[in-house]
Parts: sequence; C-alpha cells; structure tokens
Amino acid sequence: MPKLVPHVTVGGNFIDAAIQIKAPVVRGLDENREWTRGGTFSTTAGVSYLLTRQTVFTVETFYSPLWVTRSPTAGRTNDGLFNVRAMLSYTLR
Repeated sequence: MPKLVPHVTVGGNFIDAAIQIKAPVVRGLDENREWTRGGTFSTTAGVSYLLTRQTVFTVETFYSPLWVTRSPTAGRTNDGLFNVRAMLSYTLR
C-alpha cells in the first residue's frame, strides 16, 4: 500500500518554568507563584494517506505523561496529556 505512510516519533524536553498568578477568587485575590522543573517525554504515532500527489490526509495520536505534585504532602500523580488529531495538507507546486 504505497499510499499509506506510517510514522512514529519520540521527543524529550527539559522544563524550568514559573508563573506569578494574580487572579480574583471567591475569598479575595490568589497571588500564588507556581513553578515546575524537570524532564518530560512524548510519543506520537500515526499514518498519512496520499490522496493525490499534492494532497495528504494524516491522523495521529499524541501522549505525554505529566507528573504532578499538587502540594508538599501529596504524592505524585500522572495527569497525562493524550489527544488524537487529523490534518489535511496540500502542497503548492
């Protein structure tokens, strides 16, 4: 099936980020500082179908485990990100 083209990717990131929150809440103003630091990885798998020489339809799944510690006394939990996406692309030539 030369019109079907499978693909798989694996990626990694190191994140060192912080955000200062100033948001109104029921009991006043939330002015917390949230931060994260550490490595993540992601993986994608999908298939592309060649409709014509210039048009391709692609469907893929994406997953990245996101480890979260919500408070100093809580354990780590996995709030992984999973999605399915599709794309129709056309090459001008």
